[in-house]
Amino acid sequence: MAAAAPTFVATSPLRLDSKRPCELGPALQVRPISHPTSCSPPATTRMVAPSSTSPPLPPSVPDASRRRTLNLLLAGAVTPVVFGVLGPYLDSLGAPSGESRRSRGGVSTVAATDIKGLPVTAAAVTAAAAHTDGRRMVVGLGGDPTWLISKAPSGVAPFALSAVCTHMGCVVPWVPSAGKFVCPCHASQYDAEGRVLRGPAPLPLALEHVSVEEESGKVLLSSWKEVDFRTGGAPWWAF
Repeated sequence: MAAAAPTFVATSPLRLDSKRPCELGPALQVRPISHPTSCSPPATTRMVAPSSTSPPLPPSVPDASRRRTLNLLLAGAVTPVVFGVLGPYLDSLGAPSGESRRSRGGVSTVAATDIKGLPVTAAAVTAAAAHTDGRRMVVGLGGDPTWLISKAPSGVAPFALSAVCTHMGCVVPWVPSAGKFVCPCHASQYDAEGRVLRGPAPLPLALEHVSVEEESGKVLLSSWKEVDFRTGGAPWWAF
């Protein structure tokens, strides 16, 4: 006569998925390779979500020579009447040499030139004033695009404005219909003398001294290290 099968009475539900092997008793322990074999608290890895307030990575700013190339190309697209054809001048943008090489805080004087490298005269600036709203963009100190301002009847204002935006270095064209300089990159705005009207630009456009060579009529540009007449403070670009 066959022996009767043993009877098991469960006193509580058995949940294999909710207990570690060491809690199930020696007869029911299962030891998979990937499962912990001790009853010590399992190690945990703390996951930290990236902060939504983390500062953004700093933007990449082109080096000086590439920035000048991009600026002049942009200005040519925005204000073709001022720049015309850029081709003949692009080869000279790589690195200013001779009299045009300097830091903005330097003390050199250079002749303003057009995109072909030809000297610009005061007479030419005033002659074209009607077509350029009294402003002429030239290549100035350090090879940067610079705004000359005509002064009736046959001269130029004693100061010029760097056309390099103080926010990210984009070229800043003059917009006649608005009566101000407007940066096409991030919409910074400056008044006719380069004061900031709207950010994100933090500073006014840099100034340069303007003089006219008596015999030739060439426009000369030199560094401005005196007090900024617009702010009454020291020029930020001279340091």
